[in-house]
Amino acid sequence: MKLQFRLQELMREKGITQQALAEELDISINTLKAYKNNWILRPDLEIMAKLCDFFGITLDQLLIDIEDKRFKGKKINEPEFDPD
Repeated sequence: MKLQFRLQELMREKGITQQALAEELDISINTLKAYKNNWILRPDLEIMAKLCDFFGITLDQLLIDIEDKRFKGKKINEPEFDPD
């Protein structure tokens, strides 16, 4: 799932508008729209951290494609242990 779709999903789940989220994160509405429309090539870590804090998720939960079959059945936040 791309960031733009994940962001839309999180906003829908939280029931928050673009304007309200932009104000909450203290960013411009145009910056938020750029993230929502996938116009950002290099996301700003400070904004990504604000998004994670607001939605109560980790960065990997925001960015990892949870529909990717490589991650099916795995807990996202737990690293795999390789004893070798």
